[in-house]
Amino acid sequence: MPKFHIGSLSSETLLHYVANNCTASRCAVVGVGVEHDALVGFARSLPLKSGDGKSDASTYHGGDARKDTPGNYTHVAVAGPGAGVSNQKEALAFSVLQYAMGAGTFTKRGNVNGAMGQAVHAAVGEGNFAFATLNASYLDAGLFGFVVSADAQKVGKAISAATKVLKSGSVSENDVNRGKALLKRAVLEAYGTDKDVLTEMGVQACLTKQVQSADALVSAIDSVSAQDVQAAAKKAGSSNLSVGAVGNLSHVPYAS
Repeated sequence: MPKFHIGSLSSETLLHYVANNCTASRCAVVGVGVEHDALVGFARSLPLKSGDGKSDASTYHGGDARKDTPGNYTHVAVAGPGAGVSNQKEALAFSVLQYAMGAGTFTKRGNVNGAMGQAVHAAVGEGNFAFATLNASYLDAGLFGFVVSADAQKVGKAISAATKVLKSGSVSENDVNRGKALLKRAVLEAYGTDKDVLTEMGVQACLTKQVQSADALVSAIDSVSAQDVQAAAKKAGSSNLSVGAVGNLSHVPYAS
């Protein structure tokens, strides 16, 4: 919430917002280990208005959000347009790309992987740094890029190396196959416990109006081709980028 709104919003404002945005068509009631009739009865008791509520299409623009703070460390996110979950095929292609490019380490003090992760490692050297690809999918839009934290003196090199890979719009077939394998592992892990299943069902129901099993998602991932992933890489790398940064920004470039 913007600072200028603090102290100026009333309870009536909040109630009006909830009534017009938290509607029945935007709500999902899911349960694990509960009788269906009991769940339906609970859902019917919720005081939700009918209707779709107000919805505006998302538009990607690019730009900068910067906050310079004292210290010797810098945290930066760089991203271009990704895919919304309403287009499952494209969203899965970006998810494969996320793991193919380097989704960060999977073990404590482990090495980064993927073309983008290895490029950052080569640029920074053996100093302390953290890196992961960034893939955020919303209903009708998304962001794809990377997040890096490093010493202020080295972060510029890390950003340049990762951006070069992002802008290349290229990913090898071996990396695509590795990305698909890692994504399938992540999907199966997301269905590992009742709590995880509950979360997955709720997110899918709210965003896509349907719930898919783990087997169905794994099958959909298998159908993603190398060409689909290449197209995703080119989409993210060929557009104007967005840069968000906090810390010592003396070596952080602007998006332009």
